[in-house]
Amino acid sequence: MKFTPGARLGLLFLTSCLFQYCAPAEQSTQPTDTCTLVSGGIITIPIDSTTINYSVYPIHYANDTAEWYIDGNDYVNGIDFYDLGKAKLVKRTIFPEKGVNGLKFAKKLYVQSLDSIYVYSEGDMVYSVGTPQILLVNYNGEVLKRYPIITREPRTSWMAHLASPFTIRDGYAYFSFMAFGDNREQMGHKALVRYNLKTGEHQEYGPAYPEVFRNYIFREFTPTFTFGHNDNIVVRFPSLPDLYNYNMKTDSTTVIPMKSQYQDRPITPDSTAQGAWELDDDFHDFQQHSYLGVYYSPYDHLYFSVFSEAIPIADSLGNRHDFHDRPLTVIILDENFKRCGEIRLNDHTYFPNFIPTRQGLLIPRSHPKNPENDERKIQFEIFRPASLQ
Repeated sequence: MKFTPGARLGLLFLTSCLFQYCAPAEQSTQPTDTCTLVSGGIITIPIDSTTINYSVYPIHYANDTAEWYIDGNDYVNGIDFYDLGKAKLVKRTIFPEKGVNGLKFAKKLYVQSLDSIYVYSEGDMVYSVGTPQILLVNYNGEVLKRYPIITREPRTSWMAHLASPFTIRDGYAYFSFMAFGDNREQMGHKALVRYNLKTGEHQEYGPAYPEVFRNYIFREFTPTFTFGHNDNIVVRFPSLPDLYNYNMKTDSTTVIPMKSQYQDRPITPDSTAQGAWELDDDFHDFQQHSYLGVYYSPYDHLYFSVFSEAIPIADSLGNRHDFHDRPLTVIILDENFKRCGEIRLNDHTYFPNFIPTRQGLLIPRSHPKNPENDERKIQFEIFRPASLQ
C-alpha cells in the first residue's frame, strides 16, 4: 500500500532566552499520573477496493440510535457512512461532478445531522473554479445550498485537516488560519478564522499567533485545535509545550503548560536561516520533537494531546526512517486542564488520527509497518480511560 498520510504536522519551538523567549518554569519532578488508557478491543470493518483503510479527514457523528464513522471517498467522489455498532458500511452517497448536485472532493466534512452535511472545498468546485465554497448536502447526495467564500483575502489559507477539523457552530464555519509566507508573516494574525454563513463575512478569531514565531524561521507553524467544553477552543502549536485555551464567551486566552514527560530536550528553531528553503528538512522531520494535535471527548470529559518523539534519521543498520516511524504518546487532561496521565503507544502500529467516541478513543491500526495492517479492513483499536488509583 502506498502510504499517503496527508499533511504532516510539525512546528519548531523557541525555548531559550538566548533567542529572546523564556519558556515557563517547569516542574523539577515528573507529575503523578492518576489515569491511563487501556485497550478495549478492536473494531474491524471490511472495505472494498475503492476504499483505503485510513483517513486524513475522519468524521465522527452520533445520534440517538447509532454512532457513525464517516469519510469522503476520492475514488467514487462520494461519502461513505459506517455504522460503528454494526461494523459495516451502511450507505455510500455518490455525487456527480457536474450539474445541480455537482461537486468534487467531498472529504472535508462537518456532519450536523444526516440531512445537514457541510462540505468545504478550497476552490475546486464545478461552478466556482478557484473560489472556496461551503456546500450543504444531505444523505441522499442532494446539494441543498452553496456558500461561495468570496470575501477571503488573497494569499491566505483557511485550513481543515484531521487535527484542525472543519466545524460549524451557531451559523459560523471555523478553520485554522495562516497568511502566505513563513511563520514571521503570521505576526498580528490569529490562529483561527470564522465565516458567517448568513452574511458571508469573516473575521480572524481565537488566540493570536505567539510572539515566539516573530524572529526565526520554523519549517511548519500551522495551529491545530479542538472545540472543548464550556465554549472553549483549545489550540495547540506543535512546537510549543503549551496549550492555548480560548474562551469564546470572554474573548480571552489562557496559556497552559502541557509538556510531555517524553520531551527530553528543547524544540529549537533555526536562528541562522533566512528563509524556509535554508532549513534542514531531515533535522526537522526526524530529530525534533513535536506536538501533533489535541482532541476533546465530550463522552469521557477528557482532552487528549498527541506528542511525536524525535528519532534518528536512520536506524542502526543505516536504513532511513520514515516520518511515521516516530513514537507517539498521548497526554490525558481533565476539563480543568489538569494533567491526568500519559501513555506511549506501541511503535509501528497506529496511524496518528484520533476519534473520540462513545465507545472510547478510536485509533486506526493502519501503520504501514504494522504486521496486522490489512488493506481490506479498517481496524480501530478502542482505548478507554482507566484510573491508576
